[in-house]
Amino acid sequence: MDTLTLKSIQLKGKHGVYPSEREKGNHFELDVIFRGDFKPAGEKDDLALTPDYRAAEQIVNDIISGPSQLLIESLCKKIGDRLFHHFPDVFQMEVALRKMAPALKTPVEYAEIRMQWQR
Repeated sequence: MDTLTLKSIQLKGKHGVYPSEREKGNHFELDVIFRGDFKPAGEKDDLALTPDYRAAEQIVNDIISGPSQLLIESLCKKIGDRLFHHFPDVFQMEVALRKMAPALKTPVEYAEIRMQWQR
């Protein structure tokens, strides 16, 4: 099985439990790991045989810029569900979503959720 990774996509969105997070917004970072048989794309040099980065980017941006969600779990699930539906040739997929500098009293680099999808 082959792996294609989009690593550390930088995003800004108005999501979070606290009203100030939904008003001012937060910085997010996203990784997507696609697993499937991508050798035919390499053999034929054909974008139709592998996940298209631009399509993935558009899906992610549409969700992050969409209606506010309270939880990063909700955002991660929406992103993963939409990506997995859009790329039917992907056998497995993992999405990691990080909320940078979450609203905690103690300094924390990020909070992260990872979810997996499989056919």
